[in-house]
Amino acid sequence: MGIGEGVGVNAVYEMFKMRVLRTAAEVVGYKSQKRGKKGSAWWTEEVKDAVEDKRKAYRRTLQRNVPEEVRERWKREYNVCKRQVKMMVSESKRRVDEEFGMKLSEKFKENKKLFWKEVKRERGEGKSGSVRMKREDGVTVSRSEEVKEVWKRHFDGLMNGGTGGEAVVTCMGMEAGGRRQGVQGDLGREEVRKAIGKLKMGKAPGVDGITAEMLKCGGEVVVEWMLLICTLAWRQGEVPEDWRRAIIVPLYKGKGSKDECGSYRGISLLSVPGKVYGKVLTARLMEVTGNKVSEEQGGFRKSRGCVDQIFALKSIVEKYIGKGKKLYAAFMDLEKAYDRVDRKAMTEVLRIYGVGGPLLKGIEAFYADAKACVRVEGDLSESFNISVGLRQGCVMSPWLFNIYMDGCMREVKAKVNGLGVKLRLNEANWSLVASLFADDTVLMAESERNLQRVVDEFQSVCKRRKLKVNVGKSKVMVFERAETEVIDFATPYRVAVPTGTKCEITLRGERMEEVKEFKYLGTVMCKHGSMEGEIRERAVKGRQVIGSLGRIMKGRSVSMEVKRGLRNSIILPTLTYASETWTWNRAHQSRIGAVEMSYLRGACGLTRWDGESNESVYERCGMSEKAIGIECGVVERVKRNTLRWYGHVERMQGEEFVKKVYGSEVVGPGVRGRPPVRWQNRVEEYVKERNMRGRGGLEKVRRECWNRENWRHFCRGHPLEGSSRRERGVGAIDR
Repeated sequence: MGIGEGVGVNAVYEMFKMRVLRTAAEVVGYKSQKRGKKGSAWWTEEVKDAVEDKRKAYRRTLQRNVPEEVRERWKREYNVCKRQVKMMVSESKRRVDEEFGMKLSEKFKENKKLFWKEVKRERGEGKSGSVRMKREDGVTVSRSEEVKEVWKRHFDGLMNGGTGGEAVVTCMGMEAGGRRQGVQGDLGREEVRKAIGKLKMGKAPGVDGITAEMLKCGGEVVVEWMLLICTLAWRQGEVPEDWRRAIIVPLYKGKGSKDECGSYRGISLLSVPGKVYGKVLTARLMEVTGNKVSEEQGGFRKSRGCVDQIFALKSIVEKYIGKGKKLYAAFMDLEKAYDRVDRKAMTEVLRIYGVGGPLLKGIEAFYADAKACVRVEGDLSESFNISVGLRQGCVMSPWLFNIYMDGCMREVKAKVNGLGVKLRLNEANWSLVASLFADDTVLMAESERNLQRVVDEFQSVCKRRKLKVNVGKSKVMVFERAETEVIDFATPYRVAVPTGTKCEITLRGERMEEVKEFKYLGTVMCKHGSMEGEIRERAVKGRQVIGSLGRIMKGRSVSMEVKRGLRNSIILPTLTYASETWTWNRAHQSRIGAVEMSYLRGACGLTRWDGESNESVYERCGMSEKAIGIECGVVERVKRNTLRWYGHVERMQGEEFVKKVYGSEVVGPGVRGRPPVRWQNRVEEYVKERNMRGRGGLEKVRRECWNRENWRHFCRGHPLEGSSRRERGVGAIDR
């Protein structure tokens, strides 16, 4: 491209930015976006004039010293104006609702992106900072410059508020001889092209104003430019200045006072071309460190998610309660985990994990002289330096934090070896101390004393690495079988009192709160392993979502197709979150089903007092309670999710964390009496409901899991047609 070797990466990037923005302006052009009018859409000029006439007519009726017949005439005129205003408001609201419904139905068919934008606006999502904010001293300011200064000081203190001293990093827990320098060669064209292809469309740009659409539509020319820029950054160990700058947009959390900064969450807008280089570095970083991060860490890993960690923890709890043993668990909360990471310590940890050379320099370049500013009402505040923590919104940050956190947990495990829960897999014993999803950490032990030791070591390691454990939000729970003790008060009455183990765990001299329920990764874990808390949480969340969709749900001009789409995309995912792990009963099914029917009845304009049966409501909505396709009831959806998850777990490799936990058992005899219902019992029940031909139970099903297409049909309600792959003409696949 006629660019010499001695040219800096920043100069080349400025040329690229200028050409991209100029080309975009010539081809697409700019469009000034007007801010939406405040107030209701039905408040038109005609309605406004009619209300003003009514107000004037009312004021006339208040006049004194006028003849009685005049007063009566004015009252009649006022009543006429009042009726007219009422009719006009009703008609205006009806017309606006009709237009809204038609627009929503049209966008649902033609442009799903605009459709979901309307839905989010209706639900009140994504509201930015208020124009009036409180300073640290409690004084409310409203001038633009003062508000920007308040936000600047808030985020400056938030992102540069690390603890004093230097972090101490050790190699304890790392295997010997595991160091590598990683991929050292220049970047390839395919790496850059793949990174551009992974960019998400419709996202706000950073300070340079370049969007993902501009890069994706640029074709091979943009790929060549980005390859040149990324190669220069790789060789020189520097990145353009725009890539190190961030625009912070405060978004309201949905709770708390709107004039307090603490009620907002900062979202960082970063350079999109910088994300391309970040994706390339992340891919190479994971190539070096992917097999070194412990399996217990499930955050931001391929084919892993929250459900994996929830299922693993529930499986352990289920096994311990089934054996009549107690499981002591501490749910640890790290205060502003990403913002507390010490950058020098992060560099040292990367070196320990085998990262070096241009890859390490490329990562460090993003943090050299990093700056940010705050956007309030379209205006930017002054920039401020960020010297602590990982970059919010950066594609590298999740995996960098995984590495940093894994180093902490390896050191903890090395110091408390053997104090975790004891499991047995294929006659081999193994111990588990913790389960993690990013910074959400669960520490486990078989006794209060052992758990105290694990918590102490976790606190000690985090303190040395400048991470702070939040004592107020960290909780302790003892999972155990629900039992009752009968107390005789020397009266004709005998009282059954539930018993429970007390657990006193201290952290930095303060006692951690012991709870009977805890929300872990969005699902409620109960002390006795029951589903009561989770079902209650799902029902409450579902009704909250229904309330936020009230106008859409009740709109007569909104097509049933739109209402079904919202049910499948919003209502059901809310009601069935992590339902793959449920061991619910008929009472739970009724509670969740009642929430679904509440939405469907509202969508049809019905109430419970209309006496319509559930089957009739399903028919009105064009669905069936146990349909083969996606239009099935919530109970059937949960059963399908459970069977689908069972097949997924069975297909996992033996060394994967979830499969290892699922296949393990707790050593010891069972308890007397009827054993508690296990997750596998529910799987067997759902399998029998599908009327499988032949015998064999789960053993037969386990073989069928490996045929993904056949298993997918089975989960959706189709019975398996044969007892072997040969009968179906499918090649044998052995585990």
